[in-house]
Amino acid sequence: MLSECAKRLLWILVWIAAVIAHPFVRLANLRRPKSLPRIRNPLLLERATTLAHKIRTQQVTSEEVMRAFIARTKEVQPQLNCVVDERYEEALQEAQQVDKFIRSGAKSVEQMEMETPFLGVPFSVKESIGVQGLSNTSGQKLRTKKIAAQDARTVSLVRAAGGIPFVVTNTPELCMCYETDNNNTGRTNNPYDLRRSPGGSSGGEAALLASAGSVVGLASDVGGSARLPAAFTGIFGHKPSPGFVSNEGHCPSSSDPNWDRFFSVALMGRYAEDLAPTLRVMAGENAAALNLQQKVDLKGMRVCYVEDDGAVFTRSLDPEVRSALRKAVNHLEKSCGVKAEKLCIEELKDIFEIASTILLKMNAVECMFQVEPGSKEWKSVTWEWVRYFACMSDYTFPPLLYGMLKRIADKVSEEDFREMVSCNQRIKNIFKVINSEQTNLQVHHEFSCLIISE
Repeated sequence: MLSECAKRLLWILVWIAAVIAHPFVRLANLRRPKSLPRIRNPLLLERATTLAHKIRTQQVTSEEVMRAFIARTKEVQPQLNCVVDERYEEALQEAQQVDKFIRSGAKSVEQMEMETPFLGVPFSVKESIGVQGLSNTSGQKLRTKKIAAQDARTVSLVRAAGGIPFVVTNTPELCMCYETDNNNTGRTNNPYDLRRSPGGSSGGEAALLASAGSVVGLASDVGGSARLPAAFTGIFGHKPSPGFVSNEGHCPSSSDPNWDRFFSVALMGRYAEDLAPTLRVMAGENAAALNLQQKVDLKGMRVCYVEDDGAVFTRSLDPEVRSALRKAVNHLEKSCGVKAEKLCIEELKDIFEIASTILLKMNAVECMFQVEPGSKEWKSVTWEWVRYFACMSDYTFPPLLYGMLKRIADKVSEEDFREMVSCNQRIKNIFKVINSEQTNLQVHHEFSCLIISE
């Protein structure tokens, strides 16, 4: 691991860069923020589970619901730039078929609820996840547009549950950034303030959901790619635990055995109530092991939270984030009868460096430097940087930075890497002790963390 001196030097460099950037950011924010068109159709404000209930009980048609979300998506797209490709006509035809099936009375309401819990409900999908017939470039500027030949496993499962995909949404190039911008479809804006970012890499999905252009969507997450955009746009994002949800059909991917321990197809939604039913569908045959239908009693639980990880590489908590964290803790104490405890975990100060190095050391992660897909052999990283500074590169900065950092990580000695892996395991063990009795809820953000256990 880096010495304390090297870490301090890097912190100073980052601080200088922030000071230089600050006045330019302030100037950019002098523009008055524009507002999105107001939501007029009440169907857009319903939960996915509520819409499904109303559709199968014939209180509303799937076609009406689909037309409402398509109209809203078309309305906000010019300002948000969150949609990459669409299948509006096909989605409407599928919605009409759903309505015809329900009117036929072939199955009872109870059967439909059990077998197809999202029958007739529209859902959106991050463009890095395959939807048959739609763009699947993962934000890359390709000579020939890549179209998904088949649905990803999670998409096929949600379809089987009655859901109807209608758009795929924007992502940074190869999902390698906390902003959503690429040279293919451009930048996505935050629906609450068009001057600002919705985060990334699932920023297109977050922007569409937050603007009521969709109600539930499929995303992906390795280091916050679903959770951070959700936090930036006031919706909900969940990264499932490793091994429960299939990652088949996502680009980028990797043949490295550690990949599925870090990466997961994720879910996002406007309403927390929709997360568990959606995850139950996405998990397929693994759903029973998740115990998602188990009732949770918060009373008497222990709430552990962290306000500062002590790391040099991360900024301290923003006062507003700290205030929100404490409000959440106070609410759980007073309203739910939990016991709150602030934790100071010394080992967390190195977690950013450890996690980054472990990720970067993975082999065969899809990127533009590979000689061919899945290959461990790379093209010249230096030459691509030369092309970038000469304005001749087709690639954006984040994937290029990945190439450089990957080269640096590969030079980490085996001894140092073993020390990082050992420290990572110690941190895991600490959390296992904290959660030793039973963990029922875990809420975390880049700069703060809540751990709740009995």
